Amino acid sequence: MKGLKVLLLVLALAHCLLIFSQQLLPFVDLPIHLASATVYRYFGQQSNAFDEFFTLRQGLRPNVFHIQFIGSSLLPSVEVGAKLFYSLYIVLLFLSVYCFIKAVNGEELFALFAFLLIYNVNSAYGFMAMSMSIPGSVLLYLFAVKTFQTDSFGLHFLLGFVLCLFFFLHVITTGFLLQVIGLHLLLVYRKSIKSLLCRCLVLLPSTFTICYWYFNKTFQYKVQANHSTRGMWRGSMFSDICSRLYRWPFVDSLEVVSLPITLLLLLLIIAALLVHLRSSRGKELMDWTSGGLTILWPFLGSAFFWHFLLPHKISGEVWISARFSSFFLLSLLVLLSRLEMVAPKRCTVFALILFFIHLYAVHSYFVTFDKACTGFDKELLPSGGKERIAGLIVDNTVRIYPVFVHFADYYTVWKQGVGAS
Repeated sequence: MKGLKVLLLVLALAHCLLIFSQQLLPFVDLPIHLASATVYRYFGQQSNAFDEFFTLRQGLRPNVFHIQFIGSSLLPSVEVGAKLFYSLYIVLLFLSVYCFIKAVNGEELFALFAFLLIYNVNSAYGFMAMSMSIPGSVLLYLFAVKTFQTDSFGLHFLLGFVLCLFFFLHVITTGFLLQVIGLHLLLVYRKSIKSLLCRCLVLLPSTFTICYWYFNKTFQYKVQANHSTRGMWRGSMFSDICSRLYRWPFVDSLEVVSLPITLLLLLLIIAALLVHLRSSRGKELMDWTSGGLTILWPFLGSAFFWHFLLPHKISGEVWISARFSSFFLLSLLVLLSRLEMVAPKRCTVFALILFFIHLYAVHSYFVTFDKACTGFDKELLPSGGKERIAGLIVDNTVRIYPVFVHFADYYTVWKQGVGAS
């Protein structure tokens, strides 16, 4: 389609404008990240008492890129930095879906449906680094695939270096990405041990970085020392996995976007499969070695494993598996793009209609949040400086999300005071 790239950019910018139109964003953990960035930005200044209550930890720390980005002194404020960070995430998400579809020789028009992936568990709960790692992992994986097709030492060295840097964006996604790349190498170079081992050398620096960080316990925050298997699953392993299987179409956008649109996406997937599975393109889809599908299967298989089969609790960390539902949905969208599209113009119109319905649904959620925030502003909080406050909020939810639970941290963001949420 002519002008598809421009159209994708326009759709992405529409959501960016929605983000920048908000005074406050309804993402649960966002105030914590804003407060952390504020401490990072103003640490050691005489106007605050940050150095009495906080420590800037040195050394090898994962998941710190977003804090340094939004806390940069080059930006007007940490709140502007956060909105810019989310806007960059939205633009890169559209770009990553488009590039992924192109890499697997799919129908590029399916990239129009990338907006359905914007608001998910990660963004709704304010997992900023995890949100950005979704498009980041796709783009880095595609770069790795291209690099392995060449014999350039410089590109291989650059790939290994960037994989190490990805550790600072999000360590868990780095592990996921290493698995995806490893499976791709096994799939493509399984008949040549020499080629396989040579290309696997690129993965060693980032693997060593993760292992060194983990075993030396240089976490950004203190992790529980109890590594027992108690509580690894919510209920039994079988019931937990079954629960994920029937909830996955709705877990990402049930309350942010609303149930009807989520069901519409599910019906779209089912209809596309039923209509095209018997076509020649559908038969090609079932051939796992055809075209660019050798690129997709490692990503899709890893996303399925991490979302559906990973324990709920790992080394004291919870909710890890739920964060990968977005990766799985993205993989399905790319898989659907391999199916032959009937009447591209009509499908484009349908995608645009669905986009505006989706945009309205998200806007209505933001409006509901704004009404609930009425009266919460800088004037409500103490003068700042070296004062301390703690938040005790009786009703902290909007729909199902506890968006107000960390609002005491806005005292740190707005007044450079010390708040405890």
